[in-house]
Amino acid sequence: MNKLYIGIVLLYALLMASCGHSSLTAIENIHHRQQLDSLVATLAKSQVRVDSVPVRVLVMHLKGDFTYYGQPVKEMQVEMKEEAIVRISFHTEKGTLEVLNGLESAFGTGLKEGSGPDLSWKTVEKNIIFTVTDYKGTLLTLGSKEKSYITLYFNQPANNKVTNAYTTVPATGTSDNYRLEVDNSECGYRLYVNGFLALTHLRANTLGVTADINAYLQKGSKQTLTIELLPGVDFDGHPRNRLHQESVVTVAVHKWSDQSCFSPVILQFQTPNADTMIQLEPHYYKAIRASRFAGQSSATINQTFETTIQSFDLPAYATATDIRKIPDARERVLAHYRKLQAAYQGKDTQQLANLLFPLEQSRAMAWHLYKPTDGQAQWKNITDLAHITDTVTLAENASLYITPDGRFAKLIVAGKDDPACYIADANKVYPLDYYVSIDKNNESHFVVE
Repeated sequence: MNKLYIGIVLLYALLMASCGHSSLTAIENIHHRQQLDSLVATLAKSQVRVDSVPVRVLVMHLKGDFTYYGQPVKEMQVEMKEEAIVRISFHTEKGTLEVLNGLESAFGTGLKEGSGPDLSWKTVEKNIIFTVTDYKGTLLTLGSKEKSYITLYFNQPANNKVTNAYTTVPATGTSDNYRLEVDNSECGYRLYVNGFLALTHLRANTLGVTADINAYLQKGSKQTLTIELLPGVDFDGHPRNRLHQESVVTVAVHKWSDQSCFSPVILQFQTPNADTMIQLEPHYYKAIRASRFAGQSSATINQTFETTIQSFDLPAYATATDIRKIPDARERVLAHYRKLQAAYQGKDTQQLANLLFPLEQSRAMAWHLYKPTDGQAQWKNITDLAHITDTVTLAENASLYITPDGRFAKLIVAGKDDPACYIADANKVYPLDYYVSIDKNNESHFVVE
């Protein structure tokens, strides 16, 4: 009898243990809203908050029996925007190394984001942020006693046409990216990379103005930088007519990659000064090396630099015609901008997809983004922007800038460094000053950002 009783107790214990194990929810298996809904209906919820401005955002904490790559999780926070999962985040109390091994086994080697009081690491294939708080070691010394904080970001399905831009771009052997950093004194400037207007800045004496330039690079390794010195404005904001004696622009081209924190300078260039020193005033102690272009209305300097070999041109290069030969080019380009303005103001995401697909192709190629999830994330940003905006400003009196080869044009506000087309809210300006091409079928396209 005792043996039978003990056997029944042991069987019951095994059944209960089995039931308990089956009730655990593996967070790594939650991929979409439907899977989450079945949990939300049965679990305790706390800290539920709904933010309806500018779009409906639902945030809640769920308590239950969760695991993440075998490690227990007591509670997770969920954020949903417009009825779609945006983010799930949670802590693991222990087993940090096992979680990291599980991530790398599923998604491949990740990228170290930083060090110091926090160790932050993310996967390459999916946007998963893995953070160990107040950890002084490295990934190599990480164990299973540390507490980790995990954030899972969900890229919702995007318009297939846009997403496919990131699957059709041929792979490249390089992941180098290039950026300008510019200082200027007593003048304004325009900077062009291979004829593309990359930066316009009219204020005097500013440091560290930057611009990413991958989209402007040409096939091969030799690239051209053009610096146009402008009289600009003085310290009081008054426009100058001539270049000041101390006019100088310093340009550095940095090379960087997602795989390295090291950012070497491949070009450091300063607009030239005169060979002799001059005094600003008689008997004044200060002497300067004056700009060679002092007193001129403007000046242009060309400088070449080399990148790693770019293996292909942007898609629009093959189909673009010479805009300089089109009599009504400005009206054609302005009309294309008006379509974009109407699509944003009408929150017409299908029209936005049609207008911005060529731009996404160029972005994918220039910035080495080849995964559909990259396209989904980028498209989510575009649709989010469309949902928050009511006003898109388009300057009707804008000038048309055409690149030297005639293939691309954009609208610019003459005499200002403001975009001709933009969305503005209380905190930020979102420029929409894209380059336009007109193809052999006489159709306009946004092609370079």
